[in-house]
Parts: sequence; C-alpha cells; structure tokens
Amino acid sequence: MNCHYKSLEPGVEEIRLLIIWPSRDPDSWIRCDLMHVNLKDKLPYLALSYVWGRPSTVKTIWIRDTQVSVQPNLFSALRTCRHQYKPIIIWVDALCINQSDISERNSQVAMMKSIYQNAYQVVIWLGEASDNSDLAFLWIGRLKSAFDELKARPHTPISELELFNLIKDTAFDNHWVALRALLYRPYWRRLWVCQELLYAKEAVVLCGSKHMDWQMFSLVVLLLSTLPLTMASETVLTILGVLPKVPAMPLMRVDIRRAEGEVLALYEGLIFGRERLATEPRDYVYAILSIIRDNTITPDYSKSIQDVYTEAVVHSFKIDRSANILTACKLPRIHHSSHVSSSWPSWLPNWTIMVDQAAYLNFTRFGDTQKGYRKFCAGAREFPGFKLEDGGLVIILHGLIVDCLAEDSTTYAMDQDVRKEKSTAAHWNKWRSTPDRKQPYGDELAQKNAFTRTAVVGKLLVEVEDEVQSGDWTSFWEVALGWTGYVSSEADKSGDRERYFDLMARYLNAYDTAPQFFTTERGWMGRGPAELRAGDVVCVLFGADVPFILRPAPNERYFLIGECYLDGIMYGEALKWLETGAASSQTFSIL
Repeated sequence: MNCHYKSLEPGVEEIRLLIIWPSRDPDSWIRCDLMHVNLKDKLPYLALSYVWGRPSTVKTIWIRDTQVSVQPNLFSALRTCRHQYKPIIIWVDALCINQSDISERNSQVAMMKSIYQNAYQVVIWLGEASDNSDLAFLWIGRLKSAFDELKARPHTPISELELFNLIKDTAFDNHWVALRALLYRPYWRRLWVCQELLYAKEAVVLCGSKHMDWQMFSLVVLLLSTLPLTMASETVLTILGVLPKVPAMPLMRVDIRRAEGEVLALYEGLIFGRERLATEPRDYVYAILSIIRDNTITPDYSKSIQDVYTEAVVHSFKIDRSANILTACKLPRIHHSSHVSSSWPSWLPNWTIMVDQAAYLNFTRFGDTQKGYRKFCAGAREFPGFKLEDGGLVIILHGLIVDCLAEDSTTYAMDQDVRKEKSTAAHWNKWRSTPDRKQPYGDELAQKNAFTRTAVVGKLLVEVEDEVQSGDWTSFWEVALGWTGYVSSEADKSGDRERYFDLMARYLNAYDTAPQFFTTERGWMGRGPAELRAGDVVCVLFGADVPFILRPAPNERYFLIGECYLDGIMYGEALKWLETGAASSQTFSIL
C-alpha cells in the first residue's frame, strides 16, 4: 500500500480513523480520508472485524488523492458499509495502522482492546453473499422464534412445537446446510477475532446485504448444541453432531465465559488461539493478550519468533504458576514449520501449528457445558519454579519419574485409522494373553476397567460416579468400544443412540490426543504421542495437571516428547509416593 501516513503522536492514545465518503452509486470509486483522534475524546466510530484473506488480485480505493491497493474482501466490506448520504467513520486495521512501521504496529497492537472497546459498534464482516447465506440468516431468525416458543411453553410436548418440525422435517435440510456453511466461513478461523469481538460493546454480523445482532446470532447457535440428537433427521443429525467443532463455537463459548466474569490463563488463551489462523507468527501470542489475566507482555514485532514464544512460556510459568503450558508441546508437529530453527527446544510450543482444543488431555473445548469430564491433577501441587540455562535453550523443572516404557511397548500400538478397523478388542486380548504380565490393577475386571479408561484417555463423565463400572457396562461399553463388532444396530437396541455417539466421539478423539497405546516396565498402561519408543520415561512435573513423556539425552538431559495418559496416576497418586518414600523428587534438564 502506498498511502502516505502522518506520524501518530507518541505517548497518547492517538489512532487514525477512516472516513468513507457517501455515494448513491454502488459501483463508483470508494473515496476515503484518514483523521487522527485521541481515544479519550470519545468520538463515535465503527470498528471492522474481518479476514484479510490470502494475497490475490488487489482492488483499488482512494485515500485523499492517493490510489491505495486493498484485498478484495476488505474492498467488499468498505463498499457494503458505505452509506448513500452520510460519511461513515470506521477503524480498519489494514488502513489505519502503518503496517510498515514496526514501532507504530507495536504501540497500536497494544491498544487494540481499547480500540474495539471504544467503538460504538463492531461490524463482523463474513464476506459476500454465497452458499445460500441469505437463507441461513432467515433460518437463524426462524430458529430463534422456535426457541422462544419452547421457552414460553415449557410443559408442551416437543413434538407439538415448531422446533420439532424444523429438526425432523427433511424439507428443511437445505436450510441446515446453508447454516453450516455460514458457520464454517474463514472469518471464524481468524485469530484476531478473539479480542475484536469479545470486547465489543455491541456487534452486528454482516454478510452480503444481510445483517443480524451478534447476541441473537450467537444465542441461537449455542442453543442448537443443546438439542437431543435422537430427534433429528439424518442431515440435521450430521450437522448437529459436528457442531462442537464448528470454528465459530469456541469463540461463542469464550464470549459467554467472559461475560460471566471469567478470564483465561495465558496457556488457555494460547491453546484457544492455536486452532485459528494468522499471517504473522508473533500474533499467536500478541493477538490473545487482551483476553488473558495478569498480562505483562508488551508486543514487539522486532523480536524473533523463538524469543516471542519463549517469553510467553516464561510468562505462563511466572503468572499462571503452573507447568500446564508444556501440554502444547506435541512432537513432531513443532518441527514441521518454516519458523522452527535447528536450535528450537523441545519444551517450546510452536503456536503456528494448528492443534484442535480437544487434542489436549485436560481440555474438551472451552465453555463446553455439555461435557463434564473429570479434570486431571497428576502433578497438582505448588509449582516450585523453573530456571533457564544455556542462553534460554535448556529449562530446569522439578518432578519425579514414574516408570520407563517397556521393551515391547511398540507391540501395543493401536491402529491409528480406527475408522477402518476396530483394534481395541485385539489389543485387550494381547494384553490379557501376555504371560507373567506385571500390572498394578488387580483382577481381570479391574484390568478391563483400566483398559476401558485408557481407551478414552480418561474422558469420564463427572455426573457418573464410576462410569466404567455402571450397571450397563458390559452391554454398552463393550459394544461402543468395538469389542463385540460394529455397533449401529446394537446401539439402537439399547435405546440410547445419543449416548453411544457421545462415547464414540470420546473414543475417536483419543486418537487425536494420544494415538499410541503403551505399557511400562511395572505394568502401567497408557496412551501417548505416536513417537514413543522403549526406554522413554514417564514423569510427573510438579505444577502440571498431566504426566509427560521424556526421552533421555546425553549428559543427563532429556527431550520432551509430549503429554500422556497413564491410568492410575492421573489424580495425584504419584505425589503420595513422595510421602511414603516410594519415590523421590528430582530436577529435569530439558533440551
């Protein structure tokens, strides 16, 4: 962009605002101007939240007497926001920040929370109308009316309400498909949306010529996630079944948490942002700073990516007072990036590698009220601190060793393509038939319970006291885990189709979280990263909720391979060994 910027006054909350001059001709040149204002002056303005988009054929607008190139998506947003008769004052990051001035970028990014908080309305631009988006907006309105009826008539059988027909009638399938397409728009994957939307006083969703209040839009989508799947047509069943993974959903749930006064820890914010997209790698840290608690990081785009990510880990250790940020270290993914140098430590997460929130052992998805899984606390004691050595490349942490992986651990590797072949039964039989197997679990039923918990990496429901030992365990869990063959007809016979789908989702998600089944020398069973090998060490790091796999390296050092599930030590059991003298604490130097 070749716009000539006048410098912003340093030391004050000064920003630029874009003035879009009116036109009654939608095809006329977009003519704009820039003005400098102080946020303290409370001048009313809009703020645009949108996707920059991949570099492509650019469009041209006028700012004063200069032609300026912009991406097509921004051009469409400006044209849609332009009024026929009055100027529009709006903040747009690509035009209101001098992107070539690193010092200005640093200061303006630090003000982003204030910029969006002070706007009287944030415009959420989803893009031009396509994929029946107009129909999707009409459908959201109709669903809102149906939910209002449900609320007003709580004792009426649902089969007598409009909501039942909207879900059951296949004539509406194309409406649901249109809604799904809207919720998968690129906008919802954008990283900067986190703070732009979450701190808006008021927001409006705009797509083509259709618009809707954000609160209404969000409420309807969240309510859809509460519907029982057994009511739905096959198309609706498929759409509602994947609704928790829709990119828009985590954002809506975090918005609810923030409105209720909850603030994310830094490591939670980084994990939340990791499944989103950004062009600038440093933004995976800087874009979430305003939505976390106790932030002391100042954006500095002159720093290297490795230094920025190291600063984030150090900040998490100090402020969050835990080692939970290390759960984000997932090999070999951290190395599959042009941003990673040969000196990149194994304990330093590469936030540019997209990882779903559900792929972490101690997370489902933020604010997912439908899933009350028991939270792990394997090393939940006071975080004793850390130390960096060798120029910040080695970290020193405290913990204890639980056990080493057995020599035959690799023979228990689970099939990673679970959809092609159910291998759970085969692995249970292999475990049971191994002669002289050391194991700490007890009789065969206790071993089977442990194996079942391991198959779903401990994703057990809080409201069920002992889910794997409930009365219908053999008739339901064995069927759902594939020990008695494929299960669709069996699940229907059980009359609990929805529960079957829930358990299968946990089972399949376990492959994303910890694909490799393993055993240790003392007979513990667990799940961990695909890169496991015999001789790796299972350890508990003090201040971390889950155990980790470490690989011995020269000079009594270790590489961090990743988090793991080890049945029998996920709730602080190993910490009790310290009290009895069965184990001793030690320091780990991790490369």
